[in-house]
Amino acid sequence: MTPTFAYQLIAIFNAGSSFGRWAPGWLADRLGRFNTMVLTVAMCAASTLVLWLPATVITVRPVFSSTTVVGLTIAYAILFGFASGSNISLTPVCVGQMCETEEYGRYYATCYTIVSFGTLTGIPIAGALIAACGGGYWGVVVFTGLCYVVALAAFSTDAL
Repeated sequence: MTPTFAYQLIAIFNAGSSFGRWAPGWLADRLGRFNTMVLTVAMCAASTLVLWLPATVITVRPVFSSTTVVGLTIAYAILFGFASGSNISLTPVCVGQMCETEEYGRYYATCYTIVSFGTLTGIPIAGALIAACGGGYWGVVVFTGLCYVVALAAFSTDAL
């Protein structure tokens, strides 16, 4: 893909994310915080494995046109942007639901301390996966999808 399109994808992700930070909060008031988080994490996993993975695999096969890859990538950016926006906006309220008000700071700090390890190691792991896959992104996509499946399992234990 062109560098111009890559920059446009960032805008598409952010547009989806801005709606994804607002709408799940509204939905959480009706369905419950953890239930909504389970839905949006499931959307993240599904969009990663159903849209992004085929887009990365198709790029190595000349049978498919570039418009197929671009279409899958745009659809992924919109859906994943929307679903992942809730990861930012609903996490603090889910943490707050698990503890007393006096303990919130400790719980919140612990949550984001654990997140920091994933953030710190994510880029080097992605680079190693891309190198191991001969420059292909399918390894990163599978790893991302599996991380979301594990997150879905963790959130599902507290939902419903």
